[in-house]
Amino acid sequence: MCSTGLCLVFFIAQVVFLMNYSEQQTTVVMENGAISEQEINVDEVMTQFIMKFYTKRFVEGQNLVVAPLLIFRVFMSMYGEMDASAKFDLHSLVGIPQEASAEKMSEFEAFANKYALPVGVQRNLVETRLYYDKSIGKIRSSLEAKSLKPFATNFADKQTFCNEVNTWIRNTPINGTDDLVHDYYLNNETAAFVAGALSIEWNMQLKTSPDVKAFLGEDVKFLEGSISTRHAKLDDLKVEVVEMVTDNLSGVKLWLIMPDEASSIKKFNDQLSIASIRQIEKGLTAPQKQDVALTVPMVTIEYNSQEDAYVTEVFEVFSSLFSKPSVKLVEGKDDLYAVKNFLMKCILRFVGSDAPADSKGQSTGKAVIFNRPFVMMILSKDSNVPILLANYFSPKDKLRALEAKERQLRMKAKEHLDL
Repeated sequence: MCSTGLCLVFFIAQVVFLMNYSEQQTTVVMENGAISEQEINVDEVMTQFIMKFYTKRFVEGQNLVVAPLLIFRVFMSMYGEMDASAKFDLHSLVGIPQEASAEKMSEFEAFANKYALPVGVQRNLVETRLYYDKSIGKIRSSLEAKSLKPFATNFADKQTFCNEVNTWIRNTPINGTDDLVHDYYLNNETAAFVAGALSIEWNMQLKTSPDVKAFLGEDVKFLEGSISTRHAKLDDLKVEVVEMVTDNLSGVKLWLIMPDEASSIKKFNDQLSIASIRQIEKGLTAPQKQDVALTVPMVTIEYNSQEDAYVTEVFEVFSSLFSKPSVKLVEGKDDLYAVKNFLMKCILRFVGSDAPADSKGQSTGKAVIFNRPFVMMILSKDSNVPILLANYFSPKDKLRALEAKERQLRMKAKEHLDL
């Protein structure tokens, strides 16, 4: 037998050992085998989500503009009021462990907020709106986030609601050329509807060509000039990259990425990863800035997307948020509502300058001509996080033309039924 003092010392030592051992174990693996919060790399999880969101959106021949972090910010604006099934879907969408704590989710949201597009200057806008039917009551104050602005409306008056949203989309600074919302998106059960707009105008500091030129058989004006910038040709990735910066958007840079003639946007997208982003950055940092005689189409991409259908069908998640009541909307009440739709209008425009600040004339430097489909990425300067990703296939968006034709057929069918 041991004395009381020795037994007490031995007992305390055992408790301390077991506590330290338990703490060491939980930093490595959770009870169910999932990684612990200490091992969750927020930057890597979010960057992988960005890549997946963009590459799965790819359709051969379709002009595309996506801002995955903006979509994530919208969902996180509602996260605190979601039920368990909607939260489960969001974790699955992004690849966040289901057991992640509220503090860890705040880190993910902070990441998305940190790398939001720097806007607020003329002709640049990022805004998402939560339209809710005023009949349900006052919207929860927790939903009045910077990335989601509540607007009371009356969904029963479909025409007025559609006009309200589409007027916002068509006016400055968005300047959309077609409608985003149509009455067939609404029904008698609609209580909440998210509509968003992203419009970026990038001053390329190049001169506009006086005449149109051919781009894969289509006429388009080009931006031309010689600039001092970073340029690289990467044989492993089979791409040529030019980096651009602009005065009206600080903290970000633009990569113009053109696959070589033996490759394609699809092949580049298939190998797009954190590693390939680092490889491009390494290729661009190796040489000093050089004069590049650049010729690039005067890009205008206007992309309409139905985010609720996309994440439900492609990612097979979020069916709960959009198909059944799963988010608390009304102040002081626990009633759950479904978000009927989430529509986005994304626009990217390249504009020229009559007197580019760093122009060297049009005849000096290595000639780089973007005369076939290419990829555009707006990334953070400091850590190369992709904020906006786009594909440019043609000055005429054939998919949008088909969508317009479909809307015309819908209208004719409706008129026929009304007779």
